[in-house]
Amino acid sequence: MTGEGPAVPGEGDLAAAQARAALFTAAAVLVPLPLVDDLLVRRSRAHLVATLLRAHGRDVDPARLAPLWQGRGCLDRCLGLPFKLLLWPLKKLLRTVFFFLGIRAAALDVGRTLALGRAVDRRLRAGHLAGAGPAPPGADPLALEALRLRTALDAAYAGIDRVAVVTALGAVVRVARTMPGQLLRAARRVLRKDVEDEAAAVAALPAAERQAVAGAVDRLEAALDDPAVQGLLEELDRRFDAALGAA
Repeated sequence: MTGEGPAVPGEGDLAAAQARAALFTAAAVLVPLPLVDDLLVRRSRAHLVATLLRAHGRDVDPARLAPLWQGRGCLDRCLGLPFKLLLWPLKKLLRTVFFFLGIRAAALDVGRTLALGRAVDRRLRAGHLAGAGPAPPGADPLALEALRLRTALDAAYAGIDRVAVVTALGAVVRVARTMPGQLLRAARRVLRKDVEDEAAAVAALPAAERQAVAGAVDRLEAALDDPAVQGLLEELDRRFDAALGAA
């Protein structure tokens, strides 16, 4: 073939990337430190986007797409911070006392991560999110496109049936919760600020943590193939497409 369309990675590589993102998102929710859990969730999503860019052969600085995983500016980061600090102990206490609340919260975060990965992958396959190197001076068209995608994702996820999300993804979250100690240590290593290549960071983990993550990823890939999970993700795809078309 002589076409010059975007590179399309192997389905196995994409499935592993999505499973790792789901795993580390679920692990981040388990972190017993205020605000750190939210920070690690954002980093797991940033790593997923960076992995997808590399897999599709895009020479793009992932930071240009930061609106996909960041909060909504100062209103979210500054004004919301005191409320998060006040509510965080209560939130963690409730999740500890009521185990199902922890499963629900983690499932919703995992669902959002998976929806993000699918949306970015589909846009890359369609030839979007193109542009090499660092951001240009002035308004960055890639950042604006990322903000448009984020808005469509927010709209798609806002209307989804939360019970369906928890029902479909509860098993995915339980995989992460069966190995909290090893998984949390691995997540802290892989989701550090200075890590750019998640797959390489996982490969460099100590043997016990690397094997635990590999086993969990295999189990998660199987769980994500469940028809109920696939149905939920396809529904999110449809909602995202509709929201993007209406933007």
